[in-house]
Amino acid sequence: MTNLRETITAAHAVVVGTVTRVDFTYDNGLGRSRASISVERVLKDGALPRDLVVAQIGGPVIVGNGTPSGQPALGQMENDELLLKGDKAVLFLRIYEGHATTLPDSGIIFIQDGLAVPESSSRFGADIRGLTLAQLLALIDANR
Repeated sequence: MTNLRETITAAHAVVVGTVTRVDFTYDNGLGRSRASISVERVLKDGALPRDLVVAQIGGPVIVGNGTPSGQPALGQMENDELLLKGDKAVLFLRIYEGHATTLPDSGIIFIQDGLAVPESSSRFGADIRGLTLAQLLALIDANR
């Protein structure tokens, strides 16, 4: 998605919410994250599950040669920054069989100190960075 309108159209659901819990698991060495979201506002509803959990790839890893000298880090996809406990965000979601994922490259707009901070891979991040939440919501509404 190259712009906000395409992202809204591609999303099954768009919500504003806060991450209340994150669980990490590992499957064949691949980290997986499940972020529980407290939904504050639904901007587009695509049959949201009752308990919204966003699945992502990534999680805590040890960087180094696997010895005790390795350093902890957070592994995540370049086009899907991990949601962490306490994060407030506008989420552009795909919903399949009750499971939610964010759209790659533009599925998360973090809200920090009341201002929009798009994930680094966002195709339209420069257009929305620094908007207040109210301005961002108005822009999303105008592009639906």
